[in-house]
Amino acid sequence: MDRRRSAPWIGGTAAAALALGAGGWFLVVGPARDDTASTEQQVTSTREQNDLLTLQIASLEAASANLDQYKTELAALQEQLPTDIRLSALMRELDTLASTHGVTVLDLTFLTPTELVPVPPVPEAVPAAVPTDPAAAGGEGPAPAEGGAAAPSGPSAPAGMVGMDLTLTVVGTPDAVNAFIDGAQQGVQRLLLVTGVNLVTTQEEGASGGRPATALGDYQVQLSATAYVLPADDPAGAAPAGGADPAGAAGEPGAVDS
Repeated sequence: MDRRRSAPWIGGTAAAALALGAGGWFLVVGPARDDTASTEQQVTSTREQNDLLTLQIASLEAASANLDQYKTELAALQEQLPTDIRLSALMRELDTLASTHGVTVLDLTFLTPTELVPVPPVPEAVPAAVPTDPAAAGGEGPAPAEGGAAAPSGPSAPAGMVGMDLTLTVVGTPDAVNAFIDGAQQGVQRLLLVTGVNLVTTQEEGASGGRPATALGDYQVQLSATAYVLPADDPAGAAPAGGADPAGAAGEPGAVDS
């Protein structure tokens, strides 16, 4: 009789224990496991970020080790394409080149610097659709295609780049003049593009008026060329296209006689 009366209590107690166990799982153990999984994900993400930062630091350290080399390369590029006119330096360089190859500079004239206008890329022309069935075009033949071949598009000058045209007249033997012309294109630090050559042969004449003695068949050449300037981004740190040069010759046409 006692066992029959205690059986419901035992069953109820077991059910309550199971309910408490399930509640403990959902309320304590389950969230704790979720927190553990979330923590593990955060740890993994942090490790990946640390690995990435380590690679970036190594890359920066390698770049900093070559910093002096980069500065040297940049200085060499700025000699070719300076941020201001630097007429005096260019004149000295051309004079040294002339002396090296044994030619005489008769005249050197600088024209007004002008900003180069970037050329926008030319879009490709799209031909008009041509009906394949004449009946679909109202009984007429195929319509001619519109447009044509796209104009070639090449590299354009950077924004703000300035070109300064100059003319240079030299006289000397054929070999000396040819060597000077090659040197003007490849043997000077300044980026100089020769755009024209006007050559005449000389007669045998004595020296006069600053002109050296010439033999029959010597060359007198007038070179047309362009020197380039790329002003710095900071307007205060770069001379304007027509700015004054230390020699006082920039910004307007002028001649320098040797």
